[in-house]
Amino acid sequence: ANPGVPKSNVFVFAGAGIVPGSTVQGEWAETSLKLNVVTTLFPQSPISLLDAPNPNVAWATAFIEELIRCGVRQFYVCPGSRSTPFVAALAKALRANVGVITAHSVHDERGAAFRAVGYGKGCGCPAAVITSSGSATANLYPGIVEASMDGIPMLII
Repeated sequence: ANPGVPKSNVFVFAGAGIVPGSTVQGEWAETSLKLNVVTTLFPQSPISLLDAPNPNVAWATAFIEELIRCGVRQFYVCPGSRSTPFVAALAKALRANVGVITAHSVHDERGAAFRAVGYGKGCGCPAAVITSSGSATANLYPGIVEASMDGIPMLII
C-alpha cells in the first residue's frame, strides 16, 4: 500500500444458479437487487438495465455499453438468433450515441472479420464483430488469424 494514494480496487463476486422451486421471475428479481447494489458504485448510465425484459437483454446491454465506454466505436454485425440480445442492445446504444459509434450489418462472417481487420489496421483501434454461434464462428477464423499475425486489435462476440 502506498501512503496518500487512494485505493481504487473494486471486487465483485457473483454467482448464478437456479434453486429448486424457484421461478424465472424470482431469479430475475434477485439478480436485479444484486445489480442495484453494484450500480451504486458507478456513474449513472443513460441506459437503464432495470428496463430490460429479461437477464439476457440486461447483460447484453451492460456489455455493449461497457465496450463503448472503453472506446470501441466500430461494430460489424452478422445477425443470428443467438446474438439477438447483443444486436438489440447495440441498436439501442446507436440511438443513445448518435455520431459516436457506427454499426454495419454484414451477412457474411468472413467479410465482417476482414472489415474489422481493415478498421483495426487503419486506426489501431479494435472493431467488434458480433455473430451467432456454431459454424458461423468458423467463418471468422481467417480474419482472426490475420489480425493475430499482424497484431491488429479485434473483438469477436
